[in-house]
Amino acid sequence: GGRRGNQKPQLTPQQQATQDLADATATYEKASDDQRTLDRVVATDQRKLTTLQAAVAKAKDDLPVQQARLKKAEDDYTALTGKPYPAPPEAKAADPKPGDAKTADAKSDQPKAK
Repeated sequence: GGRRGNQKPQLTPQQQATQDLADATATYEKASDDQRTLDRVVATDQRKLTTLQAAVAKAKDDLPVQQARLKKAEDDYTALTGKPYPAPPEAKAADPKPGDAKTADAKSDQPKAK
């Protein structure tokens, strides 16, 4: 039996049709499960997007109010000190380059010399 033992038994057309139907049903059920999972992911992402859009809209609405408060605070500073409020540092100093954060993290991971 070497070759004969490794061969699949020959199926009748009815058995083959039954097997094909079982395979197709299994594939359909897996695809349906995957679709349900993806539907949940999409629904979650849509809720997150709606939340973020609302936060952006609120921030846009709050910006003029915050700018007015900042202007008033600067004016109060000038009134109290007699000097104009110092100009903020350049954006480059406030916002480190993306590589800078990685470099700083890498340095902090190294043990300190004794």
